[in-house]
Amino acid sequence: MFEKLKKKGFDIAIRNHAGAILTVDFPEISSELEDALMEVEIPAEELIGSGGGEALSTQRLRRRLYELGWPKHNFNFKLIVDDKETVSNSHEIDHVRYSEAGNIALEIEWN
Repeated sequence: MFEKLKKKGFDIAIRNHAGAILTVDFPEISSELEDALMEVEIPAEELIGSGGGEALSTQRLRRRLYELGWPKHNFNFKLIVDDKETVSNSHEIDHVRYSEAGNIALEIEWN
């Protein structure tokens, strides 16, 4: 899984059953994600001049994922106890890919 990315130098970590789920239930989406990540390049000039906001490489990846149908999504959570809402919260996810098989969420974190 994600062999092209590994050959390009990406450090891939698969946890628990994520590999099986992506390979069996979401092979097209996995391939789509791998292809988008294969386009990622971070020129030295961008590393040297970075700071003050989202990096250009991250912006390019976000635009590519949006083009492929991975929009942002705000998940709303409610905890209901004895028919009374006790907690309500939301969390924005960077990219969500919807499909008939289910949905895949992608959060981008850059250090």
